[in-house]
Amino acid sequence: MTKRASFDKTLHWVFVAALGAALAAVGDYYSTPMPWLLAPLLVAGVISAIGYAPAESDTARRLAQAIIGIAIGHSFSAAMLPGLVALIPLMIAVAVWSVVVAAVCSLLLVRFAGLDRTSALLANMPGGLAEMAFLAQEMGRKTAPAIVTVQTVRLTSMVILIPVVMSLLVDSRGDQVQLGQGYATVGMETAVILVIALAAGWSLERLGIKNAYIIGAIVVSLIDTVTGVLHATVPTLFIIASQIVLGLAIGARFRREDIMRLPRVAIVGFLVSLLTSVVTLISAIAVSTFLAVDAYTLALAGAPAGIAEMVLTASALGMSVPIVATFQLTRIFIVNAFAAPIATLWERLGRAGA
Repeated sequence: MTKRASFDKTLHWVFVAALGAALAAVGDYYSTPMPWLLAPLLVAGVISAIGYAPAESDTARRLAQAIIGIAIGHSFSAAMLPGLVALIPLMIAVAVWSVVVAAVCSLLLVRFAGLDRTSALLANMPGGLAEMAFLAQEMGRKTAPAIVTVQTVRLTSMVILIPVVMSLLVDSRGDQVQLGQGYATVGMETAVILVIALAAGWSLERLGIKNAYIIGAIVVSLIDTVTGVLHATVPTLFIIASQIVLGLAIGARFRREDIMRLPRVAIVGFLVSLLTSVVTLISAIAVSTFLAVDAYTLALAGAPAGIAEMVLTASALGMSVPIVATFQLTRIFIVNAFAAPIATLWERLGRAGA
């Protein structure tokens, strides 16, 4: 790529970001749900759908994930750790249940979108978009475009719908532990912890860990929270900027050529994703009636969407960020660590049923 082409892509990305930020500011003024994330997502999605998708900046996305991860880590405290440890069996159960629901609902993709069982499962699995498409290729499937399309529709629709629906259901802002952030100016402590978090993310990524930058930042921030060495805070402006970047990254995944080539898959994928999420959320709310956990908090904790987006939603609605974060991290680990054997088992079950 020439320097001129690179400059033009950067300029285009900045323009879309500015447009998204302007729309977000209007949304924030009128108190719409999650404006700093959803407005850039919608802007980037529309621009991408008409054929002018902004080039995704991996550097900006990783930096945004690290900032959100640091803020999540600083939402924890040593006093709440025993309570979270006690919830580990429930975290695993919710993660496994989300996979079961995704598997059963994926049969609709087989019936109405023409995908084979394994591809349908990977398309509807609440895991990483690239990871599921790559796994399909490893298993000899040539359905990566369809999987990417369904995963994109799933993630985008859930990131948009869940915050809106939850904001309508939750009457008022709660008093639970919020996303750790501050209004202070950036100091040496903030710079140091950010550098360490990025280094941790880079290291985990080299080890093949998924969502490495947000996980690495959470670990680094947790250590700082427990030890109190840096007492670093994340300025609110950083949180806002990170939401804009993440919104652009999600919206830019909508490619006109994919939607035009696979319209039936995209439509069916959206409906199946919606059904999967509704069943998962209703299940979480039902389980919460037997536990000392807020129903809506558990619904967000078990939602098959991105950890950053669900944590930001929890913070905006006054729900417990640590609970949502730990449940989401557990699901991410289980899905990405066991996706291959799950897909293989699902394929064998299909053969046995046939």
